[in-house]
This record gives sequence, structure tokens and C-alpha cells, in this order.
Amino acid sequence: MKYLTTSELTKLHMAENLQALMLEKPINKITIKELTSRCKINRQTFYYHFCDIYDLLEWLLKNRLKSITTNIENFDSWQEAGIYLLDYLCDNRPLVLSTLNSLSRNSVHNLIHDEIFKLASKFVHEIAGDIKLSDASFERIIHFFCITFTALLEDWLVSDSNQSSKEVIYDLDMIVSGMTRNAVLRYALKEEAL
Repeated sequence: MKYLTTSELTKLHMAENLQALMLEKPINKITIKELTSRCKINRQTFYYHFCDIYDLLEWLLKNRLKSITTNIENFDSWQEAGIYLLDYLCDNRPLVLSTLNSLSRNSVHNLIHDEIFKLASKFVHEIAGDIKLSDASFERIIHFFCITFTALLEDWLVSDSNQSSKEVIYDLDMIVSGMTRNAVLRYALKEEAL
């Protein structure tokens, strides 16, 4: 069992209070004074850990995504892990949408992309099976899947789609599995020829 340090507990306390405030109003209307007052901490404590509200928001999302994707190996398939991730994001839609609308698209994309990489890696290795590929070829295919999944995920969240997480993952699987398998085979043939 991992014990949290005082610093980690303070960050978590601030993050939870920020999330609660974000349910009441847009993040650009939340002040550090309001947050620190709610947390019963002083401004110096806030600034010791974060540069501004957006830095805290980024930390919050990154840690939430990390907590989901850390145990990716515990899922039987990438589809199960994907559904779990989408369900979490859907359940926390106000936080995620506020983050998408508050941080630069590049920051959000990088946060999501870094965590999706684990899911994409699991997916590509499942598709590849026993086919041998160089690490560089695996990286190229995984990178493509990451971009595809991240874009689909952002679109699904922003559009407030009626599709369930299972339907999104099913569509993704139907469209990309064959393409990925084909890419794995083509890279393997190319590498054999060299």
C-alpha cells in the first residue's frame, strides 16, 4: 500500500476542491484566492506546488488519466481498457470538457496522448501476435493508433455523442484492427526483405 506524502495530499486536496468549483462555474472564473480559501490554505502553499489554476488543472487530469492507465495490464483486452477509460472520461465529462476548453489543445493532446500510448501499445502487440517487428516499426504503428484514438476520443467528448463507450470502441476496433494487422504484416515483410 502506497502512502501519500504531505505534499501529495496537499495537491490532491487542492485538485478535489478545484474539481468541485468547476462544477459550479467555468475555470476562468475561479480565482486562486477562492480556491485557497475553500482549501483553507494560504496562497504561498498554492504557489509552492503550482504556477496557476491551469497548472493545477493539468496536474489533476494527468493524475486521473495515469491512475486509469497504470493498471492497463489488468484488463484482458485493449477493448476492455478502452471502454474503462471512456467510461471514466464520460463520468467526469464536466472536468474533461473544462480542461479541453481551458488548456491549449496541444497541452490536452499531449496529456491524453501520453496516457493513450499504453493502451495503443497493448492493442498493437495484441494484433501483431507472434509476428516479429523491430521496435521502430512497432513505434510507428503505435504512434498512428495513438493519434487516431486521441482524435476520436476528443471528438466523442466534445460532440456530446449519443454513442456509448462500447460503441465507440467497437467502431474503432472494426475500423483500425484490420488496418493495424495489415500494417504489421507489411512492416514485417519489408524488414524480412532487408
